[in-house]
Amino acid sequence: MFPVRELLTKPKIRIVQMNNTTTIKYGLSNEFSKDFGDLTVGDLINDAATLGVLGAPEGVSAISGGRTLSEDDLVSSYSVITLEKRASEKA
Repeated sequence: MFPVRELLTKPKIRIVQMNNTTTIKYGLSNEFSKDFGDLTVGDLINDAATLGVLGAPEGVSAISGGRTLSEDDLVSSYSVITLEKRASEKA
């Protein structure tokens, strides 16, 4: 039997591991997710390997929640980032 007094007086500690994965999308079906650590948006959109995996061209913008992200923003601050051609590149 559990000692009731101990159950009532000792706080329960719950450890929850946060999932810091970010999904990067380009186009209708190209996407991948991972933990980007301290990578900035600027590093992401200038990384040829990442752009190649997604089939994205150079010169894209990063969008999340309808807002264009700053190159200084951390990728891990967002759950989903969509890469889009810059307006000047679309024409």
